Amino acid sequence: MVDQLNKFLKIPQKDQKNKSIHSSKHALAKELCEYFHEEKDYRKYLGICFRHPEEKIRQIFAEIKSDAERNPKVVPVKLFFWKVRELKKS
Repeated sequence: MVDQLNKFLKIPQKDQKNKSIHSSKHALAKELCEYFHEEKDYRKYLGICFRHPEEKIRQIFAEIKSDAERNPKVVPVKLFFWKVRELKKS
């Protein structure tokens, strides 16, 4: 009934799948948790994105993606968190 009314009034429907993406940091956190297959840990990655500069996180993520192709023995999630921890120290 509501959908028919919206169609009649020509009210555009909102995209439900991007409801929680508000900024580039949210998008980065979603991209990280999907790449590492940890969709339930979205808040963990969002916290990392808000604590550190976005450029540094994107740089680390690009390094992780290239390392995963070259060296299959390295676990990408562990390497990512190690590099973030090293980022915190410097």
